[in-house]
Amino acid sequence: MRMRQERKVEPPRSRYLANPWPAAAERSSTTLSPDDVGDWIAMFAIGVQVPDIFPDITDGGTSGDEPYRFRLFDTDVTSWATTDYIPGADTFEVAQSGPRRLWTELETAWRWWHDQGRPDFHRYGLTAHPDGTEQPWLDDPDNPVPTSRSRGAAGSVQPM
Repeated sequence: MRMRQERKVEPPRSRYLANPWPAAAERSSTTLSPDDVGDWIAMFAIGVQVPDIFPDITDGGTSGDEPYRFRLFDTDVTSWATTDYIPGADTFEVAQSGPRRLWTELETAWRWWHDQGRPDFHRYGLTAHPDGTEQPWLDDPDNPVPTSRSRGAAGSVQPM
């Protein structure tokens, strides 16, 4: 469990909504259901890979039989994404705005986790280096988990 001073503080939504919704958004569709990314282990795996996004569910329930809106925003409060869960749908509309494509980052992280066999919490580890950097890994320190920092949030490779 994190200590209070280590917990992320969710930025106020009014700041990221400065990017007009949804008019300024890039629109696309996905076959990845918002319902598939919302359980604990999936959100953990996504959070390890993309540690600077916040998910939020609004406008409905999460029982699987009600529509709802799944929103993402980043800690810099410059980007956001939404997709609506519609029960029984095979594809879902995605709207993204800002310099980052948060749903794309989330989907990339989810697909990596899925391709690894959807590993549970106990298979993850973390190496803390003397210079203060950290590297998450799966099963073994020689198998690093790709992160938005190592992939590059906007497409370029960034140091950990």
